[in-house]
Amino acid sequence: MAELEARTRGCAVRWLITGVTGLVGSSCVEALSKRHTLHGLARRPAGGLKGLAGFETCDIADGRRVEEVARVFQPDVILHAAALADVDYCEREPDLAQRVNVEGTRHVAQAADTLGALLVFISTDYVFDGKGSRPYREDDPTGPVNVYGRTKVQAEGVVRRVAERHVIVRSTWLFGAGGSVFMRQVLKEAGEKRPLSYVADKISSPTHAGDLAEAIEELVLLGRTGTVHVTNAGAASWYDFACEILRAAHLENGAGIQRISRRDLRRDALRPAMTALDNSRFKEWTGRALRPWQEAVRASLSAVYR
Repeated sequence: MAELEARTRGCAVRWLITGVTGLVGSSCVEALSKRHTLHGLARRPAGGLKGLAGFETCDIADGRRVEEVARVFQPDVILHAAALADVDYCEREPDLAQRVNVEGTRHVAQAADTLGALLVFISTDYVFDGKGSRPYREDDPTGPVNVYGRTKVQAEGVVRRVAERHVIVRSTWLFGAGGSVFMRQVLKEAGEKRPLSYVADKISSPTHAGDLAEAIEELVLLGRTGTVHVTNAGAASWYDFACEILRAAHLENGAGIQRISRRDLRRDALRPAMTALDNSRFKEWTGRALRPWQEAVRASLSAVYR
């Protein structure tokens, strides 16, 4: 353990990133590849993703394959970003969600423990029930209201039991320099002059994936372990988020935007109402806070909309 801490504290290290083609994984490659040696795995080929020293296709539900890939790359840090994160799909396919999000995490955690690697696990605000009136702290009781949230709570438990040294990073509403599904939807609908309506009673913390990637690197190099919330500063509804996207893109809709309830959408999975995350522990550990989410939105769109 002392040897691992020496390898990861304040110096360049070898990373293995699961789900490397996803938003968190690819953002970490972009942010960390100049300072660290990065290897990746994903279910499908990485395509044009640059910055990796090595890549393997791998289904994390296949424990033998996960162990094989980990032994080949011999990482100091495994960043586990792979997950089945489509909340409604998880509700329709709970067995698959269990296999990927829980058993897959078990395989990754076992590989990290076998190699003596630090495991960084990406979790979610959906571990909470959303009934609180303030941002959630790390030690608040969990109480997920949908299958996705339940599998992530179970996965967190697996990480704590199996991986001797780990960091559980909870984040939410991720977007990046290339936007997000929600960002693209807002911009497309505004560009087509459609009537706009967004949920105003679902509150959380929009977070730039690049900011999250840099925060993860900082936590690793500081040698921090445990559970920590990492989001951009502030909280918003989907309505607030959409309004800021439109302002940043100079696409304010003259007819205005209608506020609707999350229940109006009639989704398969329930959504918790208020899941903003308290970042006090991250600030205590690092001495800084992430920039406000509005600033991150403007920065993510500035290259396209000037």
